[in-house]
Amino acid sequence: MTSAAHEGWLERSETAESLILNIGGRWNMRCAQHFEKELRQLKPSGTQTLHINFSGIESLDTAGAWLLLRLAQRLHQDETEVAFDELQSAHADSHALTRNALSLFN
Repeated sequence: MTSAAHEGWLERSETAESLILNIGGRWNMRCAQHFEKELRQLKPSGTQTLHINFSGIESLDTAGAWLLLRLAQRLHQDETEVAFDELQSAHADSHALTRNALSLFN
């Protein structure tokens, strides 16, 4: 049984230099479908760096990782810097996937 407390969530905050996405819960297929439109429309302003903070993540499946990588790729094409912050060792496979995917952009 999945409680609402474990569902994927996203909180957005901004500073002059950064747009910060704090994400948490279970980022899976259901979550990806829920946040797809919001992330597709996300655009940092000016020279802001996008920071995706993983500190609240409980689990990250392929659909959740794909959604975040697609966002990073799109913003990288627009010359926006993207940083993945607070990746935990429990998500080492996702981190390796992210690092390898991001290396394609450089």
